[in-house]
Amino acid sequence: MSSNLLDRRTFLTRAALLGGTAAGLSLLVGCGKGGALVCTDTASLKPDELATRTSSNYVDASTDPTKLCSSCTLYLPAAEGACGGCSVVKGPINPNGYCISWVKKA
Repeated sequence: MSSNLLDRRTFLTRAALLGGTAAGLSLLVGCGKGGALVCTDTASLKPDELATRTSSNYVDASTDPTKLCSSCTLYLPAAEGACGGCSVVKGPINPNGYCISWVKKA
Protein backbone atom coordinates (compact mmCIF):
# COMPACT_ATOMS: atom_id res chain seq x y z
CA MET A 1 0.00 0.00 0.00
CA SER A 2 2.80 2.44 0.75
CA SER A 3 4.29 1.87 -2.74
CA ASN A 4 1.01 3.09 -4.31
CA LEU A 5 1.11 6.16 -2.08
CA LEU A 6 4.72 6.82 -3.05
CA ASP A 7 3.89 6.43 -6.75
CA ARG A 8 0.99 8.83 -6.41
CA ARG A 9 3.16 11.36 -4.58
CA THR A 10 5.91 11.06 -7.16
CA PHE A 11 3.40 11.50 -9.97
CA LEU A 12 1.76 14.54 -8.39
CA THR A 13 5.11 16.15 -7.59
CA ARG A 14 6.38 15.67 -11.13
CA ALA A 15 3.11 16.87 -12.62
CA ALA A 16 3.24 20.04 -10.52
CA LEU A 17 6.85 20.71 -11.52
CA LEU A 18 6.13 20.09 -15.19
CA GLY A 19 3.04 22.31 -15.11
CA GLY A 20 4.94 25.14 -13.43
CA THR A 21 7.78 24.87 -15.92
CA ALA A 22 5.40 24.89 -18.88
CA ALA A 23 3.56 27.94 -17.52
CA GLY A 24 6.81 29.81 -16.99
CA LEU A 25 8.07 29.04 -20.48
CA SER A 26 4.81 30.11 -22.08
CA LEU A 27 5.00 33.45 -20.27
CA LEU A 28 8.56 34.02 -21.47
CA VAL A 29 7.75 33.15 -25.08
CA GLY A 30 4.55 35.21 -24.99
CA CYS A 31 6.53 38.26 -23.93
CA GLY A 32 9.09 37.77 -26.68
CA LYS A 33 11.77 36.82 -24.18
CA GLY A 34 13.56 33.51 -24.19
CA GLY A 35 12.61 32.85 -27.80
CA ALA A 36 12.49 34.31 -31.24
CA LEU A 37 10.77 37.64 -31.72
CA VAL A 38 7.31 37.10 -33.24
CA CYS A 39 5.76 39.96 -35.19
CA THR A 40 2.73 38.30 -36.77
CA ASP A 41 -0.19 39.83 -34.84
CA THR A 42 -2.32 41.47 -37.52
CA ALA A 43 -5.55 41.74 -35.51
CA SER A 44 -5.50 45.56 -35.53
CA LEU A 45 -4.96 45.91 -39.29
CA LYS A 46 -7.66 47.13 -41.68
CA PRO A 47 -8.55 44.80 -44.56
CA ASP A 48 -6.59 46.89 -47.11
CA GLU A 49 -3.50 46.93 -44.83
CA LEU A 50 -3.74 43.18 -44.41
CA ALA A 51 -4.08 42.77 -48.18
CA THR A 52 -0.91 44.83 -48.73
CA ARG A 53 0.93 42.74 -46.14
CA THR A 54 -0.20 39.56 -47.89
CA SER A 55 0.50 40.77 -51.44
CA SER A 56 3.97 41.90 -50.33
CA ASN A 57 4.67 38.31 -49.21
CA TYR A 58 5.86 39.50 -45.78
CA VAL A 59 7.48 36.76 -43.70
CA ASP A 60 8.66 37.02 -40.11
CA ALA A 61 12.00 35.33 -40.93
CA SER A 62 13.89 35.98 -44.15
CA THR A 63 15.37 33.03 -45.99
CA ASP A 64 18.13 35.29 -47.34
CA PRO A 65 20.43 36.66 -44.61
CA THR A 66 21.47 39.51 -46.93
CA LYS A 67 17.86 40.72 -47.23
CA LEU A 68 16.50 41.50 -43.78
CA CYS A 69 13.93 44.16 -42.91
CA SER A 70 16.52 45.76 -40.63
CA SER A 71 18.73 46.41 -43.70
CA CYS A 72 15.84 47.80 -45.78
CA THR A 73 15.39 51.51 -46.40
CA LEU A 74 11.63 51.16 -45.72
CA TYR A 75 12.10 49.64 -42.23
CA LEU A 76 11.14 51.75 -39.21
CA PRO A 77 13.18 50.46 -36.26
CA ALA A 78 11.82 50.09 -32.75
CA ALA A 79 13.43 49.53 -29.38
CA GLU A 80 15.82 46.59 -29.07
CA GLY A 81 13.90 43.31 -28.90
CA ALA A 82 10.65 44.83 -30.20
CA CYS A 83 8.86 44.65 -33.52
CA GLY A 84 9.50 47.57 -35.81
CA GLY A 85 7.40 49.00 -38.61
CA CYS A 86 7.53 49.63 -42.33
CA SER A 87 6.53 52.55 -44.51
CA VAL A 88 4.85 50.15 -46.99
CA VAL A 89 3.78 47.05 -45.06
CA LYS A 90 1.65 47.93 -42.03
CA GLY A 91 1.62 46.08 -38.74
CA PRO A 92 4.44 44.69 -36.61
CA ILE A 93 7.61 43.99 -38.61
CA ASN A 94 10.36 41.65 -37.48
CA PRO A 95 13.84 43.10 -38.06
CA ASN A 96 14.79 39.65 -39.41
CA GLY A 97 11.76 39.53 -41.72
CA TYR A 98 11.49 40.10 -45.45
CA CYS A 99 9.00 41.12 -48.15
CA ILE A 100 9.18 41.72 -51.90
CA SER A 101 9.31 45.50 -51.35
CA TRP A 102 12.78 45.17 -49.78
CA VAL A 103 15.20 47.94 -50.84
CA LYS A 104 18.81 47.93 -49.61
CA LYS A 105 19.75 50.82 -47.33
CA ALA A 106 22.17 53.25 -48.96
